[in-house]
Amino acid sequence: MYTLLSGLYKYVFQKDEYCILILGLDNAGKTTFLEQSKTRFNKHYKGMSLSKITTTVGLNIGTVDVGKARLMFWDLGGQEELQSLWDKYYAECHGVIYVIDSTDEERLSESKQAFDLPLDPRHQDSLQRLYLQDRAAGLPDPGLFSTHGGVNEGIEWMVKCVVRNVHRPPRQRDIT
Repeated sequence: MYTLLSGLYKYVFQKDEYCILILGLDNAGKTTFLEQSKTRFNKHYKGMSLSKITTTVGLNIGTVDVGKARLMFWDLGGQEELQSLWDKYYAECHGVIYVIDSTDEERLSESKQAFDLPLDPRHQDSLQRLYLQDRAAGLPDPGLFSTHGGVNEGIEWMVKCVVRNVHRPPRQRDIT
């Protein structure tokens, strides 16, 4: 009887888990996007102060529940020496969010080069991609993500895309 009830509980409360890469050059706003996403979608999460966010060396991981989907974000460092590791994560992910600091005009071409890094053809057609600009040119705002502009819409769009992508089924996880 316990097994039946336990199975029913897990079935009712399970979440389909989708892994999403957050990529972009160093200091583009990837970790800020991750923190704002966690703040917006996790009720009791108090986000990290924007002034305490530093350049990511390696990987930051965060999860967000949106409906019956759980997004596991992998925020990868954007330094040139770390960009060669990005393709190692494509096989396990369902989508990519690429963040661009549009006020850093000197690095826009570098950002395009990083984005155009060769993607294994096996993964190219089945990945969902979202491109975000962290700052609007000419605005004194410290960042688009600090005002939550576009965060909700971007996350909700990504959820819709990965849920309906039959080429990359979700991983099943219960909420416990």
